[in-house]
Amino acid sequence: MAYGKAIELFLVNGTAESLITAELSNWNGKAIKIPRTEVSSCERDDIKGVGVYFLICQEDDGTDSVYIGEVENVLDRLTQHLRDYQSGKEKYYWNTAVIFVGRDLNKALIRYLENVLSRSQKNADGIRSLRRILTRILSSKRPRLPAWRSLSIT
Repeated sequence: MAYGKAIELFLVNGTAESLITAELSNWNGKAIKIPRTEVSSCERDDIKGVGVYFLICQEDDGTDSVYIGEVENVLDRLTQHLRDYQSGKEKYYWNTAVIFVGRDLNKALIRYLENVLSRSQKNADGIRSLRRILTRILSSKRPRLPAWRSLSIT
């Protein structure tokens, strides 16, 4: 039997094209979508935590691609991506970042999540498959975690 879930979306600046936060009932994590143009002016504390992030890019041929990363301070890392692009160290231009942060995340867990997501993306057919992976993760009753970590989840 399927159970309903409530997702709370908050349009921080009043529009869907701007910063959006999403919270799922009975989950202490948060998803945050932030446009590239708003990263440098962002001062939210929830973006300064440990997390996994996705940089959504459009390739020269018009196809979408995703860069997946993990970090202990997401806002600092996004700012570094912007600086690296301006200095020529990075060649891809991303338009939007999608971030997953949570109170229970730590460095070991986000490395594990990044690894699983990266492997899934490499074996898949682009951004549509990434959306399916994220949907599966968010809709599952119990995430697949290493055995040592799953013991502490209630």
